[in-house]
Amino acid sequence: MNKKQVTLIILALLISIKFIYLPWSEWTSEIEDSTARLSAYNAKQQLVIENEVLTREQLEKHKSNFVQFIKPLPTIKIGDKANTLWFSLLDSVKSKDIKIYNQRVNFEEYVSDDVGYVTGTLYISGEPIDVIKAILKLEEQGPYVFLEQIKLNGKISRKDENLVAQLYLRQWFLKRDEVTND
Repeated sequence: MNKKQVTLIILALLISIKFIYLPWSEWTSEIEDSTARLSAYNAKQQLVIENEVLTREQLEKHKSNFVQFIKPLPTIKIGDKANTLWFSLLDSVKSKDIKIYNQRVNFEEYVSDDVGYVTGTLYISGEPIDVIKAILKLEEQGPYVFLEQIKLNGKISRKDENLVAQLYLRQWFLKRDEVTND
């Protein structure tokens, strides 16, 4: 064989590697990766299908827990704002021994079509024992009233002993077409 034929054979081999073997190799790798992803996806789907009965049982259990949770929730009529519940909650803890001020409803949010919560802040000031009693009165209304955060600021002097508490509250509620006494 002469030098020209060897060069052409090597060149043909290199061209076939570059334009035939490498693209084919990349294509087969992509197909293998795609097959592996689809197999993993299929396995997950099969697992979900196999656990369908267990999932349905858990869903029914959670639905019954949810119904038990929302049954005693305070209700408001559709179209009303939840801040009316907020202010009635604050009225339930008011007393002549404490001062409630800067009460503000921050936002109203829904977790389902008819269950939501209202979040707000307020300040309570007075004698330390009276402020703590008011906080405990709010805490007794749990789990439907949740104290997210409490900041205590004490101003103690000889003339006046005051404790100021800043409260961040969340109150759950139920929105219905008509308020019933169920």
